[in-house]
Amino acid sequence: MNRGRSTGVLAWMVLLLMALLAPAQRGSADAAKPTTRAFFWTVSEGGKTVYLLGSMHVAGKEMYPLPKEIEEAFAKASVLAVEVDMNKLDAGKMLTLVKEKGMYNNGDTLSKKLSGDTLAALKKYCADNQLPMASFETFRPWMASVTLQVVAIHKMGLDPNLGIDKHFLDAAKDKKRVEEFETADFQMDLISGLSDDMQDKMLRAALLEAGNLPDTIGKLRDSWMSGDTAGMQAMIRKGFDDKPELAVVEKKLITDRNVGMAEKIEAYLKGGEKAFVVVGAAHLIGEKGILKLLGDKGHKVEQVAVTPKAHAAQGP
Repeated sequence: MNRGRSTGVLAWMVLLLMALLAPAQRGSADAAKPTTRAFFWTVSEGGKTVYLLGSMHVAGKEMYPLPKEIEEAFAKASVLAVEVDMNKLDAGKMLTLVKEKGMYNNGDTLSKKLSGDTLAALKKYCADNQLPMASFETFRPWMASVTLQVVAIHKMGLDPNLGIDKHFLDAAKDKKRVEEFETADFQMDLISGLSDDMQDKMLRAALLEAGNLPDTIGKLRDSWMSGDTAGMQAMIRKGFDDKPELAVVEKKLITDRNVGMAEKIEAYLKGGEKAFVVVGAAHLIGEKGILKLLGDKGHKVEQVAVTPKAHAAQGP
């Protein structure tokens, strides 16, 4: 359980993005094909530029080295902006918040709170994966959803310490100013603030998709590696379109946050400071994504061409 706690905040991010942004250790054959695009953009106006990179919050060693154009852009920037600065987290404080907002402390249990369909799905999941149902009983539905994602991440050999944002946070240490768009407290409040009914629906959706997760993650990993925004958006949209009951989750946890992030990116342009911004890839794309929001305001948004991975300079 300690391992799950140590990666809790990163797991919330995976959940916020519907657990669709992590790379699989083994992708399809297409993943090995050379590409000249990445999930990387420049946003510019009047000679001022901000670099914008879509992140996968957990990854495997096969993701590195990143294309040299991304690392070179990072080297030029004076500030790194991320959703949350993982290197500043207070583990004790986060554990207290998890107990307060993610667990029942009044004698209630998850079994008593779930709808019949969701409870049946959870029992089946536990039986299929040889997990004791009792291990979930103290969790609120959103925390049970996170736990499912953590289990899946570990089984797939993925590591939040190899995540794209963590990579740049470590590289920025003592070299660049680091700013965070949000806080872990804010993100936890968002997800824990969902209604009991919505948390129930979110957990049921996670349970029903658990068996397809490795394939889904592998396909989205391929889209990220090739800079295929249309492919990734189609899969993410399908995930929500197939579950209209989760529209509130999409709005509150993704699209509403996009507006605030876009405004902060725009502030870097107005200030003239060269910033390197790393946010979850799902926040960038789509009709309500950050790229569209910035483009609609008249900023020039360009996807960056990169050296194919097979020929990229070796790095960490």
